[in-house]
Amino acid sequence: MLRAMLPFARCMRAEGVPNFPDPAVDSEGRPTFPLSTHGISLSYSHSNQFNAVIGKCQHLLPRQLGGIPFG
Repeated sequence: MLRAMLPFARCMRAEGVPNFPDPAVDSEGRPTFPLSTHGISLSYSHSNQFNAVIGKCQHLLPRQLGGIPFG
């Protein structure tokens, strides 16, 4: 699953979020993007600018996720 999530992370970086992290596994074994540990604040992750980039890249996420897993 993590490998399938890499294109989304690469797209986010290419579209203007240079510190967007590669996917990782959280403490419960779920795939996630650990935003806060890469300097992306909660307020920025809810901003219009960030959401616009998500809109450009979301099609690259695996369908199994059923949403965007940010940690």
